Amino acid sequence: MEYNEYTTEDFLKDEFFISSMINSDAEDFWKDWTNTSPANLSDYNLARQVILSLSYKDVKRPQKTDYERTLNNILALDNDLRQSTKKIPRQKILTLPNVFKVAASIALLIVSIWVWNQYQPGGGMNQQDQEIVLISKTAAHGQKTTVRLSDGSRVTLNSGGKITYEKGFSEKKRKIELTGEAYFEVAKDVDRPFVVSTRGICTTALGTSFNIRAFGDESDVIISLVTGRVSVGQKEGFDVMLNPGDQLKYNMEGNNVEQNQFDTTNILAWTKGIIVFENASMEKVIKELEKWYGVTFEFENNSNTQWKYSGKFENQSLNNVLENLSYSQKFHYDLNDKTVKLKF
Repeated sequence: MEYNEYTTEDFLKDEFFISSMINSDAEDFWKDWTNTSPANLSDYNLARQVILSLSYKDVKRPQKTDYERTLNNILALDNDLRQSTKKIPRQKILTLPNVFKVAASIALLIVSIWVWNQYQPGGGMNQQDQEIVLISKTAAHGQKTTVRLSDGSRVTLNSGGKITYEKGFSEKKRKIELTGEAYFEVAKDVDRPFVVSTRGICTTALGTSFNIRAFGDESDVIISLVTGRVSVGQKEGFDVMLNPGDQLKYNMEGNNVEQNQFDTTNILAWTKGIIVFENASMEKVIKELEKWYGVTFEFENNSNTQWKYSGKFENQSLNNVLENLSYSQKFHYDLNDKTVKLKF
């Protein structure tokens, strides 16, 4: 759901919104958003006022069971009041919306207090007693997904990509497990390094932007640094510091490391809906199209030619891509729903 569709309650449940209000970060993001004059600006302002008006030091975090029971009672009361309007003469109904507003305000206040305390150091239970909640975000095949984290960082997931991380992160570091490909735009936090772990390799940053490609069906893990500096390494293995424009490629099969410069435009093309091939083999082209469009390729016969295909497709349909490929690589194809059959 986009922020311009949020209600007040949605804002008060949103991890990024709560964190940015409490820590006064992401101010530019919210300023740009409010300048668009969204229809739900009043909901945003109310949620913001509720959070800013709370003094967490004087508030005792309610037990989860108490919170749920109280909230359910309020919602039940609200429902009973709504049902009762059917039996009350029209002239007497005029004061009831105020009752609804009071009930809604109480519910929102309880939700706010409970969520507020989740984000405060030392609030509620002791750190060692708190339950660790893991969050997973996945980009479905054929889709791209952008995830905004509680610290203000943004992660763009490529098709089939997945990240898993601790809700709110820990006090010492921001750790994320990655499968597939993602572009990270990391919010600066000198006290909590941002660590991405994938296939035994850790990339550590404080505030920077970089791309990681680490699909399970590919032998290479590729880290490309766009801005800032990152440290890339593995236990009992290599440890390399990258500067902007540096790319590290680690081959899982040969256990060897290469470091080169890279073309930022091509590496980040996928975030803009652009597929780029450079002297790509048939296997590489097929795998990329399967990930990109969420389809499966089948072959009626084998190709006798070795592909070294180069091309670029910007926000093109699969049919358009196949038309171009079939002409240059001399094959026929049949596209049926999620299956593509090739005949050479």
